[in-house]
Amino acid sequence: MIALKIAAGLLLFYVVFLAAPAVVAYFAAFSRKRGTPLEEMRPEKTYYGPYLPRLTAAGAFLEAIPHRPVEIRARDGVRLLADWYDGGFPRTAVCVHGYRATPMNNFRVQGKKLWELGFNLLLVHQRAHGVSGGSWTGLGLIEQYDLLDWEKWAEEDGAKQVLLFGMSMGSAAVGYAADKLEGTRVKGMILDCGFSSPYDQLMWDCKKRRLPGKLMLPVMALCARVHQGIDIRTPVADALKKTHVPALFYHGTADSVVPPEQGRANFAACGGPREFIEVEGADHTVSYLKGGKRAEQALEDFIRRSFTE
Repeated sequence: MIALKIAAGLLLFYVVFLAAPAVVAYFAAFSRKRGTPLEEMRPEKTYYGPYLPRLTAAGAFLEAIPHRPVEIRARDGVRLLADWYDGGFPRTAVCVHGYRATPMNNFRVQGKKLWELGFNLLLVHQRAHGVSGGSWTGLGLIEQYDLLDWEKWAEEDGAKQVLLFGMSMGSAAVGYAADKLEGTRVKGMILDCGFSSPYDQLMWDCKKRRLPGKLMLPVMALCARVHQGIDIRTPVADALKKTHVPALFYHGTADSVVPPEQGRANFAACGGPREFIEVEGADHTVSYLKGGKRAEQALEDFIRRSFTE
């Protein structure tokens, strides 16, 4: 009887102090995100601060280019929007931003560079972010299929060659889609500061917050499976190891959001021609900015190798 009471007490403790908070944490992590524009987040106090003049100039450059919103319906019916910059080029870059971000937060400078290299730009608003529909994010596991639908849209619009460019969670979406690109016009992928799985990333977040991730994450994984039908333990590497599409990886050694070892794991697993640009001292999403000429030259060389004129 005493053992039964102890077991019941432990079960009650787990439910009240671990399982219930884990359920709350799941809904907090996977629910819709506004996507805060850079200008509204006091960027001078973020890791974007040192690059504000360059970001501002690149943003003005893109805003001056005629562009328009385009819309598709995801496979599950969610309304998805993107900003379309049509330069009449035969090549299109499909750019997918990160968690709680916006296209213009993540791709101002890179977008300007790709435009100058002869790419139309499709700056995607991820589901459950910004102007796109959807109430729930899949941390890349669902977004991979949205990305494939956007790639198809680019082909139908006339793109002869397509580049997939993902940042953070967007990088995970690109990675998960990597084994599904055969028969498409995708000639290259860029994966910047992507995590190795949602489970790994959430475990890292728990560690930073000194939460018992090993006890909470199984509950969150169960919620994701029941609620959205996704397995957050699925490694991005499972898809990357099956691809032959050339890939360029960026990651900063001082990334405070996604640890660089996760980016290295994705790179190591990639089955196609690949290159890893690790930028010393770069925080999350700013490797290309801090990497300077080296990062820019790596992008130019990658485009030259992987894409025809």
